[in-house]
Amino acid sequence: MEQSMSSEQAERVAGRVEQLGGFQNNESINQRALLLLQRNRQRRQLLQRQEDRTRYIPDDAKRRVVERVAEPAAAESRADGAREEERAARPARPRETRRIAKKPQRYRPSDVALQEIRRYQRSTELLISRMPFARLVKEVTDQFTTVDQQMRWQSMAILALQEASEAYIVGLLEHTNLLALHAKRVTVMRKDMQLARRIRGQFI
Repeated sequence: MEQSMSSEQAERVAGRVEQLGGFQNNESINQRALLLLQRNRQRRQLLQRQEDRTRYIPDDAKRRVVERVAEPAAAESRADGAREEERAARPARPRETRRIAKKPQRYRPSDVALQEIRRYQRSTELLISRMPFARLVKEVTDQFTTVDQQMRWQSMAILALQEASEAYIVGLLEHTNLLALHAKRVTVMRKDMQLARRIRGQFI
């Protein structure tokens, strides 16, 4: 009897536990359903507010908004078109080839000297500038005259004197160079000029 009473009590307790668990499960499900319903209501309210705003906004304001959005796009398209026209108008540039750095052409000293010799032989101009030569002539003449008796020079006289002096100097240097070459030298020395003057009959 005692065993049968204990088994019946155990069955009753198990049944109550199952009922309580089912109630708890039902309560959790009901809570979830309520949360979902609240969220759906909030979303619907938001959608209704947005629709109401769009309904009550006047047409002018809508146009302004559309124009503001459209103006930057139109400006960008115009700028792109202008850039394309400028590119089409520009002349086509040739493809840049790799520029090889050329070394500057350097002449030998002997070549430069020969070029200068040819240039001076072709020209008939005076080698010394006129004003310094005129000053030199006046300084030399002032040494042999007094302040009261100063010598005056015409421009043609100074020019004739300069041509004569340059011709003398060129001839003397030419003979000096020949004597240096005769001595199997390239450098002109003092003794070469002295010998050239002595051969010419001009004693120092």
